[in-house]
Amino acid sequence: VSKKPSTLPSSAPSVIPTSKPSSSPSWNHSIVPSVSHIFDPSSTLVSYTDSGSCGPRGDDAQADLTQCPDGHIVLEDVPNNNWEIVAEIAGCYYLSYTVYECDINNISDPPSALPSMKPSALPSVSMV
Repeated sequence: VSKKPSTLPSSAPSVIPTSKPSSSPSWNHSIVPSVSHIFDPSSTLVSYTDSGSCGPRGDDAQADLTQCPDGHIVLEDVPNNNWEIVAEIAGCYYLSYTVYECDINNISDPPSALPSMKPSALPSVSMV
């Protein structure tokens, strides 16, 4: 026996769109992904694109990689994906971010070896 669909209102969500989709970004706050524990927009080793200019370092801040004389590595890169929100921190919405770290393994000029001291050149210590 087949049932006829009910025409009575229901509390179940509808699969039929009730309005025309807009081309503006989706600001559905309930679907904002969790933020990486290493994304700190106040860090000078972070670049980000924010919505408006709400970020702690101003609008769309760039990382200051001059503090990495031996180079840098990317720890995390979350690119802009059609202007969707990728993080929310302190009420500010971020559309993309990149977290950098100074590369300490890429030392261009290693320090010269320390001069070795001959045991006879060491001062003598007397115990009283």
